Amino acid sequence: MWLPSIFIIFFALLVSGCSSLIHPPVTHKEVKSSELGKTFTPAQLKADLDFMFETLEAVHPNLYAYTNVSVIKKERENVKLRLNRPMTRIEFYKELAPLVALLKDGHTSVYSPYEEWEQYKKQGGLLFPFAVEITASHTYIQANYSTDTSITTGTELLSINGKSIQEIGTELTSYISGERQAFKNQLLSNGFGYRLWSTYRWEGPFEVSIKTKRELPYFTKVPGITIEDLKIKLNQTKKQKPEYYTYRYLPEFRAGLIDFLSFSDYNRFKEFLEKTFTQMKAEGAENLIIDIRKNGGGNSTLGDLLLTYLTDKPFNQISQMDIKVSKQIKHYYRHFLPWYIRWLPLQWIHPFGRKLWSTPEGGIATWEEKPVKPKTNKLLFTGKTYVLIGSNTFSSASMFASAVKDYQIGTLIGEETGGLATSYGDVYSFDLPDTRISVGVSHKRFVRPNGQDDGHGVLPDYEASENPEDMDKGIDTVLEFTKQLIKSERQ
Repeated sequence: MWLPSIFIIFFALLVSGCSSLIHPPVTHKEVKSSELGKTFTPAQLKADLDFMFETLEAVHPNLYAYTNVSVIKKERENVKLRLNRPMTRIEFYKELAPLVALLKDGHTSVYSPYEEWEQYKKQGGLLFPFAVEITASHTYIQANYSTDTSITTGTELLSINGKSIQEIGTELTSYISGERQAFKNQLLSNGFGYRLWSTYRWEGPFEVSIKTKRELPYFTKVPGITIEDLKIKLNQTKKQKPEYYTYRYLPEFRAGLIDFLSFSDYNRFKEFLEKTFTQMKAEGAENLIIDIRKNGGGNSTLGDLLLTYLTDKPFNQISQMDIKVSKQIKHYYRHFLPWYIRWLPLQWIHPFGRKLWSTPEGGIATWEEKPVKPKTNKLLFTGKTYVLIGSNTFSSASMFASAVKDYQIGTLIGEETGGLATSYGDVYSFDLPDTRISVGVSHKRFVRPNGQDDGHGVLPDYEASENPEDMDKGIDTVLEFTKQLIKSERQ
C-alpha cells in the first residue's frame, strides 16, 4: 500500500525539528554572471522590501516576539527613505539584513547574495589570513594562515585597517540574525574573513594591530590569502565527506568521547552510533562525553536516535509544537509529496494534515507532544553522560541539550547555548521577486520538554569556558574541566 508510506513521510516532515539547513522547494532563478553588479530602481527595491515583510508576517508564528512591532516599523520606514537611489544586490542586502536581524530570531534572516561571492572566488579573490575567536570583550587569533609565522595562536587582535575590532564587531554582527549576542559572535568568528570582504571589500594587504600577553601592542601588515590556498591549508579538499561525528576512547578516564558537529545524514549517523556504542561496550566505558559546542543543528531526528542509546525512560525533545498556517506553508508541505498525489486534499493524507488544513490562514495549529518510551536497545549506555555545550550550540543541538537537561539524562558542562531552549525554527525560504535575494523565516515554535519559556538558552550544570592562555597551548579548557569532574566523581 502506497498511502501509508505517504502518511509516514508527511508526518516525519511535519514534526521534524528546527533546522537551519533545510530549505523548502522554492523557485530560485540563478543570477547570471553578466547580471552581477546590476542596479535596481528605488521602486523595485521598495516592492521587494514590502514583499519580504508580507511573507515574514504571514509565515512566522510570532514575528515580533522579541522586538516590538513599533521598533521594526520605524526602522523599516528609515530603510525605505534610504532606498532613494538605484542599488546593487549587495547594497540592498546591507539595508535588509540589519532590519531583519532586529527581529532577533536566529532562523529568520536575509542571506548574503552568494553569486557575487562565487564570482569573487573564481577570480582568485583574497581573504583575511587569520581564523579568529570573538568573545564579549576580546578577539583572539585562533589560527594563522599568513606568511608571518611569528603571530601565534591566542594573540589578541585590536584593529584592522584602522578600524577597531569593537567597531568591526558591532557593524558585522548587525547583519547576523540570532537570539543571543554570544551566538552572533560565534557566527561572526566562523565566517570572519568572508564577512570582512562582503561588508568592506577588503582584499589585503591587511594592517593589523595585535598584542600578546608578553608584548605591547604593535602594527604589522600581512597579505591576503586566496580561497583555494586557504582550503588547502584547512585540508578541506582532501575530505570526501565532512566528519560530522567522530569517536575516540580516553582510557585514563574510562570515557568515550563523541565529537558531534552536525545533525546531518540520518542513515550514516545510525551506522556510526551502532558501531560506536558496540565499541564502547567492548572497551568497558563507564563515562560518555558528547561534545556539541560547535553543533549548529540540522535534523532533530538524529537527536531522538542518540537519546535512545542514553535512556530507556520515556522522552520527547519538545512538549509542544506550533505551526503558523498560511498559503505559503500549505504550498510548502504539498510540494514535499510525490507529484502524482499532490492533487489530493492533504487533509485526506494524515491527521496532522487535517489539523493544518482545518486551521484558518493566519491561525496557529498546535500539537502537544507527550514523552514516548523508546524501543529496547541492547547497546543502551548505563554509565554517566556528560554533554559539552556553548554559544555555538544552536537549533536542534539546543533542543537535544534541553532534553538531556529536562529529563536528567546527563550533566551539561560549558556555557549557555546560543539557541534558545524554547524557540522558533524550521526555515521556510523564499526569493524576493526582483533582486532575487534569498530570505529565510521560521514557521514553527518548539517548546522545550519542561514547558518553560524563560527566554534563555539551555544552561549548563557546570560553567566552564575557553581562555586564550590554554588556547595558545592547545589545551581544551572545557574538556579538561570535564575530565577532572569525572576523576573527582570516581573517587
